[in-house]
Amino acid sequence: MGSFVIAAAGIGATEEVLFRGYIQGRFQGMGWVLAPIIAATAHTLYKLALFFSPPVGVTINYLFLAIGTLLAGIIFGWLRERAGNILPPVAGHVLFDIVVYGERAHAPWWVWY
Repeated sequence: MGSFVIAAAGIGATEEVLFRGYIQGRFQGMGWVLAPIIAATAHTLYKLALFFSPPVGVTINYLFLAIGTLLAGIIFGWLRERAGNILPPVAGHVLFDIVVYGERAHAPWWVWY
């Protein structure tokens, strides 16, 4: 495991607390379908903003990023709805980040850019 994995897991957990915990929680009254979609859309817009201005030579497939982030967010949102708390989406996001960033010694460009 690289040294960045702890930060990556912390970033993922924080995103879940904000988007599935706070934002989705604020829209609970709109129902179990719409609340997760709103939170997932907000998370997707946040991710697109992070990747909006990459360094020279870095290309981003924005459509893939948007669709993947939106679908994962909806799934995590429905996990939150089903469980009644944010623990499953937090665990899922942390696990995802460990797998994706586990061997990195340093943060990718988009973390501090």
